[in-house]
Amino acid sequence: MIYLSLQDSTDQLMLWANKEGMQINVEKTKVMLFGDSCGKVDKVTVNICGQVLENVTCYKYLGVQLDQQLCFHVQTDYAIAKAKRALAKVCCMIKGRKGISIPIALQLYKTLIRPHMEYALPVWASLSDHDMRKLDQTQVQCLKSLIGAKACSSSAAVEVVCGIIPMRFRKRELCCREYVRLLTKDAESSYFT
Repeated sequence: MIYLSLQDSTDQLMLWANKEGMQINVEKTKVMLFGDSCGKVDKVTVNICGQVLENVTCYKYLGVQLDQQLCFHVQTDYAIAKAKRALAKVCCMIKGRKGISIPIALQLYKTLIRPHMEYALPVWASLSDHDMRKLDQTQVQCLKSLIGAKACSSSAAVEVVCGIIPMRFRKRELCCREYVRLLTKDAESSYFT
């Protein structure tokens, strides 16, 4: 029954898109079920223009990896991998040095590496404690590499020396900023209506 409704909604979307002069790229359109029922159902058949849409378990949407349970394990690993690639590029620039000055290291970290771990973080902030620890560890590894700290250096000491708060607190800060931004935006829009 739900699948008929999904196909009907897809057909209505196609009618609307045609009426508005929009084209739906069938090759880029995917089907993904969210929630507890996705484990019970293997695939859902949805057609557009006679083509069956591909069923996926993970999909990158606006730069965020969405999974069926919205637990964001894949997104965490994706963000960490991007940050580590950025770190490798920065390390190539400073190759042969035993670290660089802390102010320069912080600028490089804040502008070239950390944005990969923070991109759209309020959207995927419900990540698990395990994934949050992975982000914290990645931040410390990046900072140690940039300032030339020894591998055995304390994580807390590195963050204090650099003046960088742990990612778990940074996540909270970013979520609070976004919440305030949304409240302010809502208040402004209701003020003008």
